[in-house]
Amino acid sequence: MRRATPSALWELVSVVVVVAGHVWAASFGHDMRAEFAFAEGWTNINHGSYGAVPKAVLQQQQQYVMQEEGAPDLWFRGGYQALIEQVRAQLSSYVNAGDDSELVLVENASSGVNAVLRSMRFTSGMRVLRLDRAYPMVIYTLDYLAKVEGIEVLVVPGFDYPVSSPDEIVQAVADFIAANKPIDLAVFSHIESTPATVLPIAELIQLAHENDIQVLIDGAHALGNVDIDLQALDADYYLTNAHKWLFSPKGTALLWVKTILQYKIVPTVISSEFDPDDFVKRFEYTGTRDYTAFATIPAAMAWRESVGGDQAIKQYNNDLAWEAGQLLASMWNTTILQPQSMASAMIDVKFPSNDYTLACSIRDTILNDYNEYLVTYQLPDGSVWNRLSAQIYLDITDFEAVGELVLRLLSQSVKSPKQCYNHKTL
Repeated sequence: MRRATPSALWELVSVVVVVAGHVWAASFGHDMRAEFAFAEGWTNINHGSYGAVPKAVLQQQQQYVMQEEGAPDLWFRGGYQALIEQVRAQLSSYVNAGDDSELVLVENASSGVNAVLRSMRFTSGMRVLRLDRAYPMVIYTLDYLAKVEGIEVLVVPGFDYPVSSPDEIVQAVADFIAANKPIDLAVFSHIESTPATVLPIAELIQLAHENDIQVLIDGAHALGNVDIDLQALDADYYLTNAHKWLFSPKGTALLWVKTILQYKIVPTVISSEFDPDDFVKRFEYTGTRDYTAFATIPAAMAWRESVGGDQAIKQYNNDLAWEAGQLLASMWNTTILQPQSMASAMIDVKFPSNDYTLACSIRDTILNDYNEYLVTYQLPDGSVWNRLSAQIYLDITDFEAVGELVLRLLSQSVKSPKQCYNHKTL
């Protein structure tokens, strides 16, 4: 039997060409549904929570799975590492990371946030700032560190929604910092989860640095949704998911750390291959697990180019989200939460009732009976909102249909639960 060589098993370029070489005749909108693995009847207006992976990308991942299972030692003893080295270089270019030695792969934003925050050499009384609408994972991690490390968590009060401009947020944070110095670390979202507001992070980073505050950016919803220029942003730590908006398989994200700060950052799992002197090596192997999702990221990026390109996808999604928001706000006689300058492929529209338990009941009815999920949440002022995600397999008729469905269910005798179960994974 002929023995397979490592070069035959681990050649990255050839498999990417397989994906990029397929020519799609489909245009953005419903024609693109066939390129994804959605169940019959499922309408994915909540792309933001979990993303969606094209079939061609899943097929590429399956090829890596077969390579992994076909020759496990070749895969784990240098095979996937060679692939990941090229993945990191490609991602570094995509987000303008500069030196790719500052970028590593992690499973998700939660893993990246925990790697940074739980590696910090906090001492009792150190102060960390976050915004009121920080993602629950960030809130819980900081609360845990307050309990076990004795840090003080400072929370910037919620903004008045709808917001009219990024300047409101920058000024609110500036006033808070001025009244609460000193502060050691600030954690900001690039795009908040609920509401899905694009924050002025360049200005917030600059503001923090002017006050000697290190900055961690939770960019969970950013990669593939909005442009990222890490060199221009100049955050100290930045993380973002690839599996949400870049079309890569579940469990893919990147973590970027400034070189001068890497010495103290370790992964959430310290494995047998841990190297205390090499930031990249620390994260490269975190135990026996499936690394094929990481290896498949270039296939997702190649697929994006094959169907129109990165900027065309972002533009379509941003335009569709804004159009959908305007449509539903008109249908429901309500309003959009953010100005267009602070929106992305996600948009927030006020629900046509302030009865949160009723809104949750309608959300659950739509999920269980109509095969789509309408992100529903309540702000401190009692107002109820829905977050919508646009994507290239959707068009405006999908949002018109859910808008009509909400109005129809509101007009019926919908049984309200005693309380609303808050789905926190968003």
